[in-house]
Amino acid sequence: MSTETKQHDQDTRRRILDAAFEEIYLNGYQGASLNRIIEKSGFTKGALYHYFKSKKELALAAISETMSVFLKQYWELPLLKQPDPLSALISHIKNLPTIVFEHCKVFEIKHGCPLNNLIQEMSPIDKDFARILENHFNDWQDILTEIIEQAIAKGQVRKDLNSMDAAMFLLSCLEGCITTAKKSNSMEIFIRCTAQIENYINSLRA
Repeated sequence: MSTETKQHDQDTRRRILDAAFEEIYLNGYQGASLNRIIEKSGFTKGALYHYFKSKKELALAAISETMSVFLKQYWELPLLKQPDPLSALISHIKNLPTIVFEHCKVFEIKHGCPLNNLIQEMSPIDKDFARILENHFNDWQDILTEIIEQAIAKGQVRKDLNSMDAAMFLLSCLEGCITTAKKSNSMEIFIRCTAQIENYINSLRA
């Protein structure tokens, strides 16, 4: 297979995954339509089944690969090894609506967080979804844990703080803010809610 053919193959697969993730984000996994995914991707059903044997296989790949890129590009790379980890985290959360919108063009607060949506929809009923979704949630939590540990190492946070518990609480608060804003379709509520997260982060300072 030539380099050009491999690139075309990768691009085709990526476009199908992007279309699938968008469809699942907007309609949930159970409400997602393969026909709409095919239409959005611009490819045929045969092309879709060339890469993925089933709707479930497609969905799991779309979720896993999209979330992995999102966490690395928009959380791990910009936040780890910052000179002031806590201030960087606060700034990042304030800018989160813009950051997410740049990554996911269909993002609207009324649709909430795709990871949290799927955890609520699929984790109780499908072990494969539950495993992948928990792994991504844990990866996100691990990034926050590392940020806090770096702040501890710099003397910015008291040393007796349990970084894993603090990270779990932070992520739970963040997802709660997104859900609270989702039920009212209000970015203003999200901003007001995350301002309380900022207060919590600042309370960790030594």
